[in-house]
Amino acid sequence: MYVTARGMRTSAPPHTDRQDVLVVQMEGAKRWRVFTPPTDGDVKPNADPFARGKGEDSLPLHTLLEGKEGRLGTELLMDVVTREGDVLFIPAGFPHTTDTVEDTDDADYDTSIHLTFNIDTHVWDLDNLSVRNVALRRSGVKDVLAPPSFSSSNAEINRYIGKVNQLPTNLRSQLIDALPLEFLDVTPNDNPAFVDPIVKYLEMLHSM
Repeated sequence: MYVTARGMRTSAPPHTDRQDVLVVQMEGAKRWRVFTPPTDGDVKPNADPFARGKGEDSLPLHTLLEGKEGRLGTELLMDVVTREGDVLFIPAGFPHTTDTVEDTDDADYDTSIHLTFNIDTHVWDLDNLSVRNVALRRSGVKDVLAPPSFSSSNAEINRYIGKVNQLPTNLRSQLIDALPLEFLDVTPNDNPAFVDPIVKYLEMLHSM
């Protein structure tokens, strides 16, 4: 639950999340600006696309607003105000920022309250990049995209930084895409027709 007073010019600075986020506005109103993912991986390869604007990474709003030809290559996808009962979905890796500067005197909007529900696909390694890495390791093949210490038992190793960010934008996006929602419900031996297309898709990505 997030509670924000009215009149906050920046209630959440620009950032990205590792989770897909579902926002449910319970009371009041909040402005959301959502952008396409940055394309500056060749300039900042060690910037985690799912943690931009966090830690030491800088993601100023004015650079996001520079547009597709700007330093980040982002575009404004959505500029909306959520009000009571509204639902908003923000995919993982999409920069967003919020404020509560309203042009209304309605007392109902004095405080914004919203709930967020997270879909933790990348947190649990349920994406093409992670499956590719596991398949290569099981085959005894070195993963050239993995960080140097990926084989370490250290759980903090971040597979989303380094060489993967220097790939063409379209290929990188496909690699970090989430697996189908029903992936964990399927036993490969019982339903190869479901698993085979995923395997072929990964083989196609690996060959690019």
